[in-house]
Formats: sequence, structure tokens, C-alpha cells
Amino acid sequence: VLVISGTDGVQNHTETLWRLLRDRNIPTFIFVNKMDLSIKKQREMMAHIQEKQIVYRGEKIKLVRRPHMKNIRVRISRPEGEIVVSCPYGVPNSQWQWALEGVWPKMLQARQQYLAGQQKQPKYNLDLVAEVQKILPRCQEITGVQASSIHFRRMHSRWGSCNTRTGRINLSLNLAHKHPMCLEYVLIHELVHLLERNHTPRFHGLVAKFCPFAQEAERHLRE
Repeated sequence: VLVISGTDGVQNHTETLWRLLRDRNIPTFIFVNKMDLSIKKQREMMAHIQEKQIVYRGEKIKLVRRPHMKNIRVRISRPEGEIVVSCPYGVPNSQWQWALEGVWPKMLQARQQYLAGQQKQPKYNLDLVAEVQKILPRCQEITGVQASSIHFRRMHSRWGSCNTRTGRINLSLNLAHKHPMCLEYVLIHELVHLLERNHTPRFHGLVAKFCPFAQEAERHLRE
């Protein structure tokens, strides 16, 4: 049983012991005490437990361990351009290193191509709050629906989300670095969810109707 203090966090000697347990493939229960702290602090603690920056063959990579994963996955993160190895808890270092070694040249090339492409893209740094305040009334008038509130979050796998029950819309902070049309497109996209909950043919038809530049905006989001 590995005990971690909820107030002191993951310390150096804890990481040393943790690494020893993993290398020897010893099953480990992690117990976090003193958890009478804020939700934000709890999330920071779990992120520290699950993610770790390490050096592999002279390159910095991120190792992420997830409780419900079944396979080892290697990818390039966006927008950071980091090499990320995701694997289940309990997988020894030798196993994920073997998986990474098999795709290492390919991942280095993919990262180089991605970062080179990022450098060629125009640099944006939008004031999201000001931009939303400017375009939200127009988007709501076009769609005929209103959001109850707009919130901004760090989102890694999507550009926005909509709670169709409450009318709350979340927007990714990464939109600040995309073409301005992308923000309007994502906002319209999420508002349309208040008319059609799922991504049905009707949903896509409404998005295309309300946002004629939807395809161009999607292209910019993929870049």
C-alpha cells in the first residue's frame, strides 16, 4: 500500500519508491489521505499521479497511466506537440518502452511535421470573452435559441460541449489560437444542439444552414 499525502502531494521519495514497485511489477494500492481539500487540489493531485514527464532517448515525453485502459497507445498531443505514451496501471516500464521503441522513428517524424505545420499557421491570440460577447447575440438570433451560460475550459479532445438540459455551453480555451471564424462555427454548432440533441442528418443540415462557412472552419480546426 502506497500512502500519499493529499496536502504535500507526490514527493521525490514517493516517485522513487513508486518506480521501484513498477519495475519489479509489484501490485500496489494507492491511498491518498488528508483529502479534505478543494476539488481543484484533488484534481491536481490525480493529474500528478496519472501523468509524468520523463526523458526517453534524450527526448522529453509524457507518460500517462489510466485505470481503465487495456492497450498501450502512443500519440502526438495537440496543441503542445508532445509525444504521449498512455498505458494501463501496472504495466512495467520495459513493456511500454518496448512499444514506444517500435514506433519511435515514426513518432519523431510525425512530431516534426506537426510542429513545422504549426509554425506555418497564422498566430492568433483572441480575447475569447470579448469575442463571444460580440458574436453571441448574432449566433443566437440566427439559430433562434439562447444559451443559459457560456463557460471556458481546457479541453483536449473537443472544441466545445453543450448541456441540452441546462443550456450551458462550454468552449475550449484553445479556440483563442484558431482562426476567428472557428469560434463562431463552434458556438453555432453547440447552439444547434439545443434544437437537435444528437448529430443526426437534421443537426448537420441546421449547422450548414446557419453557418455557411462550416466546412472551411472545420478545416482550420484540423490544422
